[in-house]
Amino acid sequence: MSRMKKAVVVLGTFAVALLMHRLLSFAPLYRELHRALPFYVAESMKNVLEVGVCVVALLLLGERRIAGALALDRGALRGLAFGLACTAPMLIGFALTRRSDVRDPLAVAYLAFFAPFIEETVSRGFAFRTLRRLGWPMWTAAAACALLTGVAHIEKGQTAMSILGLFVVTGVVGLMFCWLADRWQSLGFPLALHALMNFWWEVFNVAPTALGGWLAFALQIASILLAVAVTLYFRRGQNRAGAARMARDRDADAEGNLLPRHHLAVGYLMGRL
Repeated sequence: MSRMKKAVVVLGTFAVALLMHRLLSFAPLYRELHRALPFYVAESMKNVLEVGVCVVALLLLGERRIAGALALDRGALRGLAFGLACTAPMLIGFALTRRSDVRDPLAVAYLAFFAPFIEETVSRGFAFRTLRRLGWPMWTAAAACALLTGVAHIEKGQTAMSILGLFVVTGVVGLMFCWLADRWQSLGFPLALHALMNFWWEVFNVAPTALGGWLAFALQIASILLAVAVTLYFRRGQNRAGAARMARDRDADAEGNLLPRHHLAVGYLMGRL
């Protein structure tokens, strides 16, 4: 399969994952779960399917190390420390201006940790990193992923301005998370930043969407700028190392080092038994 066809598979799979809610809304069971149970029950089922289609796509593309391909196999503890340090402006700012109001701990856990894990795995781990391995420039791959992610979030807006605001905010944040994943060569860093930003947002009950007023916006920007500054300081020169690693992955693919798809599927299933 040519790189162009592989890119089409990646972007098509990514679009299916982003549209999973709309697709599942045709299923009576999914609608009933949303009606009868807390929202995070049906949403968790949707999230598992989102990751599932991405894993299937990676297997079809000849990937053998799923965790490595998604960059989930390294940098977890360092990423957590990074996230705690960089989201300090949000914690301090909200603690000084708001009261904590957690009414449903499971909802907070879902919105702050499980949902960001799924989004980072699908958007940055699968779509962005796979496009990078296919030879796409960093900002081109990031822009493609951020554009689709921004479009997927605008349905939460109620007015034209809120829709535009959500598109811009989620798109810009998506670009930055892609850059972080590329610089650190680990999903742990954007994931921790994303999760902890969501966590402080939910703990202090800021707003139902990513738009929460000028103060909340300023605190979000402060956390993101701090993350950029920390990354530039600690990862000076690492963009070349990351590019070299991506080049080695492309060379290995071009030389046919990956198993044929039917061999891969058999090997994967045997390894799970």
